[in-house]
Amino acid sequence: MHHIATPMVFVLPLFLMVSIHSESAIANLEKPTVRSGPTFNLSKIDTSVVKEFKKIWRIAKSGVGNSEGALLIFKMVGGRYQAKTLAATNEYQRISFTWHPAAIAIVHTHPNHREARPSWRDRELADHYGVFMFTVSNRGMYVYDPHTKKLSRVMEGLDWLDPSKWGEEFAAKMASNSSPFSCGSR
Repeated sequence: MHHIATPMVFVLPLFLMVSIHSESAIANLEKPTVRSGPTFNLSKIDTSVVKEFKKIWRIAKSGVGNSEGALLIFKMVGGRYQAKTLAATNEYQRISFTWHPAAIAIVHTHPNHREARPSWRDRELADHYGVFMFTVSNRGMYVYDPHTKKLSRVMEGLDWLDPSKWGEEFAAKMASNSSPFSCGSR
């Protein structure tokens, strides 16, 4: 394993901790590009990504605890998405982590008793790095698109934990609802 770190470490209330570790798969990361417009394709959420969603939900004790779980999503060569769960920190309603510049999205839990949508601090971080910010709770999955400055509900309830809810059919449905992020080419 190689330790990848940048000088940026974040500690935000109701947010995200970790230092990113990589396996040999790090060489397969697609080179980051300047992002303009929609760049996240929901049809690429597959069973392996949903498995990581389940890990962060366990870290958050199914949303009833005060610690949060988080993961980063990377686009691999060939276009597949890979999610990397960040280490649990047991911090109170926040997570600290070292930023990885190849990430295209951040997904993190919010406690069930708090606002389900990305907070202003979440949106601020997404704007700064130009990455999609997803939040998950028992009330659904939400996403903030830093390119359009729009906040959207992706799924209701705990549907985001069900691999059968994802794929081309779901992405097409989101696109028909004029969602700005649902079927981007990246």
